Amino acid sequence: MKVLAIVNQADDGPGLFADVAAARGVELKPWLPAEAPPPAGPHDGVLVLGGTMHVDQTDRHPWMRGVLAALETALAERTPTLGVCLGAQMLALVAGAEVGPSPEPENGWTEVLLRPEARGDRLLGAFEGDRLLAFQGHSYAFSTPPGAVSLAYSPVCEQAFRLGETAWGIQFHPEASVAMLEGWIAEMDFPEDARAAVLAETRSREEGSRATAATLFGGFLDEVAERARP
Repeated sequence: MKVLAIVNQADDGPGLFADVAAARGVELKPWLPAEAPPPAGPHDGVLVLGGTMHVDQTDRHPWMRGVLAALETALAERTPTLGVCLGAQMLALVAGAEVGPSPEPENGWTEVLLRPEARGDRLLGAFEGDRLLAFQGHSYAFSTPPGAVSLAYSPVCEQAFRLGETAWGIQFHPEASVAMLEGWIAEMDFPEDARAAVLAETRSREEGSRATAATLFGGFLDEVAERARP
């Protein structure tokens, strides 16, 4: 199986998701749209990742239009698609949702609350309880697209949705490895003492982060595999 991995920003790649894919023999084909045209298809699935740019900045980042077009095609063709953070906002936008500044930024480790609709979901249904701890780094947020099902939220904004049977958007970062997060935290606007605490928490949660990535992205790859069967 081949999954197109759209990397909007070089330091925001597939991270732990790449390990999950490799363990299953799935090829992630990276596409950095700011640097190159999309690789030739077909692809069995589409993963679109994060970045510090915003969906309303296509004039500043014209390559984003190509990503939005690719997501429109994926939705039209019912190609299994997963958007993470900026990728989720892009997916929500092309599906007709409102995307814009969040009521407040979310940075660091926060609780994501699972709605009852998440039970039985391919990606989120395997998590025990009604919440999970996730790393956040965003100042924009999305509304649930028309016809989509809201799966999770935080006190600040929506956190996850499922559109039809083949597309998901998640605002948080289950893909980020400790090394990735260390780089992000160094650039985030934390006071020095808070930065040290977030770094320590991040390192202590490495095993849990790997488990979360395996559960969530593994569920997505299960969907890709089912759709790819002849």
